[in-house]
Amino acid sequence: MEEAKDIYRQLRVTIQSSHGSEICPTANQDSQNEQVTQVIGEAPDPETPDEVLRDKDGTAIVDISKIESLLNSKNIRMKNIAAEEKEEKLDQIAAFMGSRYSFIKRFYGMVKSNMNSGSSFSLNLRDEPPQVIGSTCQFAKNLYSIAFLEEYRYFKAPRCLLVARPSRSPRALNFLAGNWLERYVRDTLIRLVAAHTEKISFSYVANAQVTLSNGADFEMDLLFHINDQFYWVESKTGEYQDKIQKYSRIAHELGLQGSQAFIVLTDVSQDTRSSLSSLYHLSVIGVDEVESTFDGILKSHL
Repeated sequence: MEEAKDIYRQLRVTIQSSHGSEICPTANQDSQNEQVTQVIGEAPDPETPDEVLRDKDGTAIVDISKIESLLNSKNIRMKNIAAEEKEEKLDQIAAFMGSRYSFIKRFYGMVKSNMNSGSSFSLNLRDEPPQVIGSTCQFAKNLYSIAFLEEYRYFKAPRCLLVARPSRSPRALNFLAGNWLERYVRDTLIRLVAAHTEKISFSYVANAQVTLSNGADFEMDLLFHINDQFYWVESKTGEYQDKIQKYSRIAHELGLQGSQAFIVLTDVSQDTRSSLSSLYHLSVIGVDEVESTFDGILKSHL
């Protein structure tokens, strides 16, 4: 236990922020004579936590014995823990998306609608406030810089038109389909915990492949403990209706109360989240509630 505590004391947060202005990037500029650029305000880069400490072969060296003991006590077997893909740029984009989701959700919705076909689309931003235009352009620029968008053009006022074409690469599809939300949830938790590692006992597993007591295979997005209390979080950017009953059953099997089992959803109203929470005995929260929810949990253990 002392060794594990020493490891967690080394967790630190890298806060990367910058201020200034950003010019919306362009594509195919030579062939786009009418294209113009617009200066937008760029917010600070999102905070990115340090990597979990690992040994030479990449295996996590944090102590997850409490989590394994919980699963074993419920006749649930942990088969494998997927290697965490800790890429700074993707983590930064995920943090940007999570912290500004309300500003970028129209554009993100269009990206998701067209990413399987790889079709070009346009988005009229004429009536949107500056925060939406600025955040949307910055998000599109970030995706374009890593080739998750194959095309990105923005036409300034009076058109205020954004044109984009998503990549169909497997990596882009995986990230945009929902991996970004899993990253945001995981990294937000680690960042908040890093400030209190000397006061609490903590460990987590992400994307753990388990075999349930009925023999079915299942992957858990995020399972963690603070002191002797366990918490489970699933993240969904799309349809949740065919999953929530199963999540409720597994939470009951794990012996978790509604305040210990969470589903993070996008684009679902507060009324609907409240109804789902009550009906399925889970805590259904929105993207904008992730940080405050984890912060509340941590403070309850201090």
